[in-house]
Amino acid sequence: IVERRRIRSNRSLAGTKKIGTIAEGLTTLGHSVHILSLGTIAENSRRVYGVDHETLPVTSVEASICVFYAATWDVRRVGTAVSTVSLLRVLRRLFKKGRYEAVILYNCTACTVLAGLYSRYLRKVPAILEYEDSATASRCSAPPSWKRVFRLYEYAMARVVSAVFAPSRELTEQIRVSVKQVIPGAISSKLCESSLLRETEARRVARDRTQILYAGALDPSKGVD
Repeated sequence: IVERRRIRSNRSLAGTKKIGTIAEGLTTLGHSVHILSLGTIAENSRRVYGVDHETLPVTSVEASICVFYAATWDVRRVGTAVSTVSLLRVLRRLFKKGRYEAVILYNCTACTVLAGLYSRYLRKVPAILEYEDSATASRCSAPPSWKRVFRLYEYAMARVVSAVFAPSRELTEQIRVSVKQVIPGAISSKLCESSLLRETEARRVARDRTQILYAGALDPSKGVD
């Protein structure tokens, strides 16, 4: 999609990697997974891009994951709205083709709230939030007024999702639901594979010095302490 839509400015790879790894893990366990992406652009080229898709192979189980990209119009302050409408239409079309057991939403945005509302209340399919980044979670000081507006997304999301998982307790507490799971740190296939050895190597690991890699802003709200 970076090549097809000539994206240079907003290459946010962390979320892409995490979503891909979650989808790969579900596929490895035998589930069929689709990924829906807004596919927005921040070049302000004024170009129009239609709905697109690509297939990602999962070599470990000889399966694949289909990624759908919403249509968009590369105009500042307009593109996201166009992509949101397009993505909801894609979601509706996919629901008509087959039954989904669950919908995982990535972060709190107008688009994910609407997708969650559609999935839970119109299609009766549970929505689960993977909360990666909150604009309001902070233990240091009261958030500025513009962040309080963002809090409305979190209130709405709490009425949409059945469960939430996030890298820190502070993020899970932003969404008032009863089912919560903290999964700290990075998610990767190597990390998942190594976790299978933890029980047998518990004593050796306890003796070794733990090394932690933290990449990103050192914000207390992320649970870095």
